Amino acid sequence: MHQLIDLLKQASAILEPFTRNVRAGTRVYDGTRYAPASPQSPEPYALAWWSSFQTTIALLDGLETLKPSQLDYLRHSLCGGMGSFGDFSLDEARLGASATKANRELNRIRASLYDTLKRFDAKVA
Repeated sequence: MHQLIDLLKQASAILEPFTRNVRAGTRVYDGTRYAPASPQSPEPYALAWWSSFQTTIALLDGLETLKPSQLDYLRHSLCGGMGSFGDFSLDEARLGASATKANRELNRIRASLYDTLKRFDAKVA
């Protein structure tokens, strides 16, 4: 369970910068100081997945096993077809190099999620 939660936390951390709502004139902490930031609207699908991951992490925390119905839900929402996390990607043409890098990292996480859920299949079956 720990590995599944960790992967969801990694995906959340990658998506978090795309969920920000930054208005003109806002200053944000850049690690050393508060600096002017470019205006940014949240990317709606990134925000939806980030929120879904946060909820899933909270629900899984403390569980030792998954019921077959829970595993089925996770498998379909994370690794299913259209509308699943497997179908999600950030718009690189609109969001630029940061989206390209994030998509690459999310692809790695997707592959790990798939493998992790497959291991749960063996335990539940």
